[in-house]
Amino acid sequence: GISMYPLGIVGNILFCVLATVAMLRYDLLETKVIIRKGTAYSLVVVLVLGIFGGMILLLSSVFQTALNPISITIMIVSVLIALLVFTFFQPVLPLFQRIVDRWFYRERYDYIQALRSFSQETQSVTDFQGLSSALTNAVALAMQSKNAYLLLSSPQTNDFILHSPASDDALATGSISTDSAFLTWMRRNDGFLRSGDLDILPEFRGLRASEREYLKALGGEIYMPLKTPAGLTGVLILAPKLSQKPYSSEDITLLWTLTRQAAMSIENARLYAEERERASALKTLDRMKSEFLVQTSHQLKTPLTSVKVAADMLIEQEEKESSASRLQMIQTLNMGVESLQRLVNEVLDFAKMQTATLDIHREPSDITYLIHDIAVLMTPALQRRKQHLELALLDPLPLVMIDQQRLSQVLVNLLENAIKFTPRGGQITVHASEDAQSGITVGVEDTGPGIPEDEHEKIFEPYYQVTANSGYYTGSGLGLAIAKSLVELHGGNIWLKSKIGEGSTFFFSVPVAQNVDIRKKIDVSAHA
Repeated sequence: GISMYPLGIVGNILFCVLATVAMLRYDLLETKVIIRKGTAYSLVVVLVLGIFGGMILLLSSVFQTALNPISITIMIVSVLIALLVFTFFQPVLPLFQRIVDRWFYRERYDYIQALRSFSQETQSVTDFQGLSSALTNAVALAMQSKNAYLLLSSPQTNDFILHSPASDDALATGSISTDSAFLTWMRRNDGFLRSGDLDILPEFRGLRASEREYLKALGGEIYMPLKTPAGLTGVLILAPKLSQKPYSSEDITLLWTLTRQAAMSIENARLYAEERERASALKTLDRMKSEFLVQTSHQLKTPLTSVKVAADMLIEQEEKESSASRLQMIQTLNMGVESLQRLVNEVLDFAKMQTATLDIHREPSDITYLIHDIAVLMTPALQRRKQHLELALLDPLPLVMIDQQRLSQVLVNLLENAIKFTPRGGQITVHASEDAQSGITVGVEDTGPGIPEDEHEKIFEPYYQVTANSGYYTGSGLGLAIAKSLVELHGGNIWLKSKIGEGSTFFFSVPVAQNVDIRKKIDVSAHA
């Protein structure tokens, strides 16, 4: 029997006030989102209703004065107008939403838009440090945070270290162990953490005191994991906002979208940086190896030269006072020294090519003359194996721009290989012709066992040995690699045509000397 009036009204008013305060203070209903979205929709609705209502009033007035019983036509026309208005104004909503957002966020708008497009723009960025710094700066500006940090895995220790600029040296040198409770939670869960969770959740009771102090020193309020299919890549840490307001669900949604996409970009950049460091280290080791080969080859050349001179002197003495067994041993010694000298020279040349210290001095030269000289030089080796060398050279050929000493090296290497791999009594052919595109093309053809097709490119690689079933013998594996480098230094190309059982032909090309029209005629008989 007790009347609640007017206490009921007062109670309802107080409840509405408390509920409103709670919603505004703790973002229970995301009031800002409702206002932003509602404002954009309201503007579109007002615009559409204004145009649509005006058109209906205009049509109604026109049809009412002209002919009264035409309401069905008015309805049909109204539906068509509604469809047209809907079709036309559908793209208007995003435009109005951008206008409202720019007004709502003010100076934050550009930062938020930049943050939305950050991950797409940085997918191809390979600068690991630059990408990490750009991410933290973009997040801090867009979220209006006091600071943002990025914890990323260290390739040396696997611990997570700070990769963001920090004013405090203690922060820059700190780290989180990979087996800590904090990172274990990040790996096992798909959510994020707030600062209070570190004190509330039972999983963090085992967190080391030093790591707890380090996280507290960073002053983070939000901890967002950066994950890829391979696992946890890093942790994004956001300090409180400058306004001291909590992060809204819209902020969290934006951060989630960003971290999912940015994690892969950061992981790719990190892997690229590691591969670049590894490649740099390998390049340094390769350079050191080449320098070692150069020094070793120079040191070997001096004693070899002395042994060679001594062997030549002994041969001269033996020819005067002949002793067959002793002469044969000295000749064997001489041949061994010559073989070692060739090997040392190959290693030295290859090392110089690797360190880009091999110089060539090109000048207009007659390649026909050069080929005949090399043929004369190889005559003793051909006679020992009873092989026949045929020179099929077009005469005359234009002059070529070459370093005669270095190109002689190429020809000697190709002919030595042809002699070595051609059976006794076999045929070797050297042919040369002019090509409008490649210049002068020289081919050295043998009747050896041939080379498998899948090894045609590999045979020019350093130290590569052809498979045993091809019939080729082992060697230093540098001759063809050096020949390839020398030809390419001349601006030409080298290639191979071969089939198993049908022999092999090694081709190389060198450019013709420009603005030189002299063509020499070689007297072949003078070099026979």
